[in-house]
Amino acid sequence: MEVPGIVKSGLILWLAGALLLTASPAAAQNPPVAACGLPAGGAISASVTYTLSASCTQTSMLSTTAADIEVTINGGGHSITSSGDVLFSVGSGVLTLNDVTLNGGGLEFSQLVQAARLDATRASFINLGRGTALAAAQMNLNNV
Repeated sequence: MEVPGIVKSGLILWLAGALLLTASPAAAQNPPVAACGLPAGGAISASVTYTLSASCTQTSMLSTTAADIEVTINGGGHSITSSGDVLFSVGSGVLTLNDVTLNGGGLEFSQLVQAARLDATRASFINLGRGTALAAAQMNLNNV
């Protein structure tokens, strides 16, 4: 028995919709990840962990859109170089940096990192220029 074309089309649309509904909400809300493993900029709207596969140059600020978002970056020894005034702005959230170097590119920053809490382990901060590089109400620095 042959199924009419309109039924086939309806079934295909239904399956496509079901697949979209099962996609990860965080993946749909956060900016796309560049080849190095970190978005080049944009607004993060859900807690997320990024793992770098290479060193990155940020073309714009990464910021969060809501309170209490946690952003973790596992650097694997790679670096993130900024091309603007603020590299990360996580507001009332937490920024965790593991085994990564933040390179200010020698620019004069007002603030390199803005966060309610910064947790950094095996992290380096280089070429920061002048200004307040780390602006966090609470900082937990280990092997920095």
